[in-house]
Amino acid sequence: VSQVESREIRRALSPPGRRVPVFSSAMGKAILATWRDEDVLALADRAGLPPLTSKSLRSPEAAMEDIARTRARGWALDDEEFNLGMRCLAAVVWSPLGEAACAISISGAAGRLTPDRLEALGALAGMGRDAVRAQVASALEVVVHLRRVGGRRVVDSIGPLPGVRS
Repeated sequence: VSQVESREIRRALSPPGRRVPVFSSAMGKAILATWRDEDVLALADRAGLPPLTSKSLRSPEAAMEDIARTRARGWALDDEEFNLGMRCLAAVVWSPLGEAACAISISGAAGRLTPDRLEALGALAGMGRDAVRAQVASALEVVVHLRRVGGRRVVDSIGPLPGVRS
């Protein structure tokens, strides 16, 4: 977990690991977009949609519309929903097992992350996502063989991927 700080005077100062309501976070919404609709709605019902700014999502319907846009374009947007004057966009990083492992994001002042730049920045986040995934995949060039023991899956053996030299 890391971040690169901007040299600009106004910048997003959110330390890695900080908790943010998932429906107000581009990273959270990127991961939610990988969930089934009924699971997203169940979370919205359980956790609620606490408004942090005047632009925060306030209804399950608005949240689902936002999730649909995220799925269609491949990246999520926090459009001043967490902090007025700041935007963040994020792309989900897939694990080698095909699960949403985390997300990579680009944050900045709304005046710099203008609507006309969002598509290009979304593509940039996607390139970062792909680079992170490639690094994770190369670090995990192993095959894990599982077997069932008493109804549980346990590791039987770990070895290199076929064709990968150690």
